[in-house]
Amino acid sequence: MKGHPIYSILSCLLGNRTRRWLLSLVAMAITLSIINGYLLYKSPRQTGTETTEQNGMGTESSHKSPTLWIYHDKDRPLHHVMTVFSRAGYALDGGPGGDWHILWSHKYPFKTLSPSLGASLRPHQRINHYPGTGCFVSKPSLASLPFSYIPKAFRLPQQAQQLREEAAAHPEKLWVQKNNLHRGIKVKPIDKVSFAVDGKFVQEFITNPLLLGGRKFDIGVYTAITSIDPLRVYIYHEELLLRFCSKDYRPFRASDPKQYVVDDEYTPVWEIPSLADLYQNQKLSCKQTLNTALQTLGHDPRRVWDQVNSITTEVLHHCHPNLIKQTKKFSSSPRHFFELVRFDFIIDDQLKVWLMEVNLSPNLSSGHTLGNRFMYEQVLFNLLSLVGAVRRGGPDMQYNGEHESVVLVSDRDTQLPLPQCWNGSCSSCSAAPPATFCQLCPSCQTPELSLVLKEAFLEHVESRNFHRLIPALSLQTPPTATPTDRLMHAWFAGKCKDNARWCN
Repeated sequence: MKGHPIYSILSCLLGNRTRRWLLSLVAMAITLSIINGYLLYKSPRQTGTETTEQNGMGTESSHKSPTLWIYHDKDRPLHHVMTVFSRAGYALDGGPGGDWHILWSHKYPFKTLSPSLGASLRPHQRINHYPGTGCFVSKPSLASLPFSYIPKAFRLPQQAQQLREEAAAHPEKLWVQKNNLHRGIKVKPIDKVSFAVDGKFVQEFITNPLLLGGRKFDIGVYTAITSIDPLRVYIYHEELLLRFCSKDYRPFRASDPKQYVVDDEYTPVWEIPSLADLYQNQKLSCKQTLNTALQTLGHDPRRVWDQVNSITTEVLHHCHPNLIKQTKKFSSSPRHFFELVRFDFIIDDQLKVWLMEVNLSPNLSSGHTLGNRFMYEQVLFNLLSLVGAVRRGGPDMQYNGEHESVVLVSDRDTQLPLPQCWNGSCSSCSAAPPATFCQLCPSCQTPELSLVLKEAFLEHVESRNFHRLIPALSLQTPPTATPTDRLMHAWFAGKCKDNARWCN
């Protein structure tokens, strides 16, 4: 700075001490100006809490922490549920009458909570159950479905005669008497069954289960329903619940349920000697451990998973109309709900997969098996990501319907290069044949369908370890499909054709 003209003038007018003091003052002023400018740049454009429009399933405030309402019995610990929501930034103090965002209920809430709840739901509020799931989560209802992969079952005393006829035709069969609580299960010959007991049902016992390490086992597959019209379903692809009976299956004794019933005191995979190394030392998941064990026995694991996917798909398609019907009775919008269930299967020694039950609010407590803690929390976090309850970027990035920022999803993200949209085939949206799917064209697309497509787009992006099961591009839409189901199937097929990443 010594060569600068200002320095020369100051040297002539001022002494050295005064000159140094003034230069220090100027430097300080420049520094403060730079800092002040930076702070102004980083500060919000306006003060107070910024709000966003309430559309779709958005949050009311972009800076307010979302709130969780936990509804459960005290004997049902939900520690992992609360842990995951807390880490995701949720306040855990929600309750009836409050401005909650997610209602997480362990029990089916639509009979115990206020009937007015459905009518009073705000746009941003969601419940972790759908009305109408009893079609597949009720054990008697599931057992009565007419599918070959569900062991034959009979309600008592209503179907006592049919049971006697089946037992007479197949005297070699054994039977299990059950109730909806899955308690007190024992294998019995037909002459030991109590035909007069009301509220119970009798189901055929599968006598040839596949054994691993000498034990009978079952597999639990976590399944998420994110929409019912259109129906969208995802399965947790990377992991499963693998449970073993606490005693060896042979020599078989019907008097000892520990040999054939997977109860609360089940044996985890890491305590089965022939599998412990795979899980503990090789760090395989339960699913990878099972697949490796099947391959060791000479089986192709894909046979199992193809059956699991097919069974889950058929059951949910069968119950789909009831889901829509019951949800419409409770609320005007199906967007307020999502569902996590667990399909429980056993495998017989011919590698046939049998569906045993579907669990509403599957156990997510690791009180008995601490080793399952991380799996439970991962399933929960992946679910919240899938349904948009948490997103990368924090609360300010929550999806907010048709007025959302294009940072998450824009109209261009959901459009398909469909020739009929520009060659004149869809010039009259209402007159075009349904097979042309003109509703997917921008000129024919309704605001509601636009929102449906954006939700499906975000689910695909945020699905993490969940893989889409329905719509399945390898299958035709079933007879129970709604018009929106058919549009959804066509949209995913178009996305797959345009980009292979969508062909899941």
